[in-house]
Amino acid sequence: MQNSKDKYTQEIKSKLDKNFLSPLFIKYANMLYAGEEYEECISVCRTGLEIFPNYLTAKLILLKAFLKAEYLNEAEILFGEIKNKIPGKDMLAKFESNIHNLKAISRQEKIYYTKSAKNKYEYKSFEKNFHFQENMFLTYDLSDLIESKPDKEIINEKYFFEFRNRFDTFHFEKTANIKSDSYHGKKEHGHAPESSELLSKIKIVTETLADIYAAQGNYTEAFEAYKILIRAGSVNKLRIEEKLNELERNMLRNDNI
Repeated sequence: MQNSKDKYTQEIKSKLDKNFLSPLFIKYANMLYAGEEYEECISVCRTGLEIFPNYLTAKLILLKAFLKAEYLNEAEILFGEIKNKIPGKDMLAKFESNIHNLKAISRQEKIYYTKSAKNKYEYKSFEKNFHFQENMFLTYDLSDLIESKPDKEIINEKYFFEFRNRFDTFHFEKTANIKSDSYHGKKEHGHAPESSELLSKIKIVTETLADIYAAQGNYTEAFEAYKILIRAGSVNKLRIEEKLNELERNMLRNDNI
């Protein structure tokens, strides 16, 4: 059965497939990385950077995915390109350490080969079947541009800049620690129950409960709790959606790069 996180990832992908020019690819790549789907994450980031070539957040996620997938050569090249733009000495040092550690592993070096284009119409095959600069305005007539206006703008400018600002300027900060035994119920058989079991034992899901899970680092439980509240029609939907965005970023911050 598909859990809330998988469903949310598919919802983002569906929206992205309908609009190649959307900055939503960052959220999609973020969720793929968090789900350890590094090859897919790499493909999505590379495609997104074809459209937004200077998007630093996309390059940071791509670099992390290269390292996780052990593509040393690609990681070194990308790191060299963005080294002077990486925010914070700690993050810079962590990337340098991870690259050094990957070099020290005694094994045959992996080389990244782009996958052949699929027949299925989807975002990750964008770079194979859609030539952005060549095909954007092939069939437009000047009279069409003067006499009529499109019913719907491809990019919502206000949304785009708000979205980009959030992901380009967020800070990698340490969050306050909350003792895990302060809010957890009694453990059974020496281990915590899976997220679906845990939520099934709770009769009432509140925003406060979801916040506690997020603060403790129980991201899967927090994610599902927030989604339950949104589906239930919470009057605080916008605030909860903001917390979901912050939760996604925390999933990467606490990944130890």
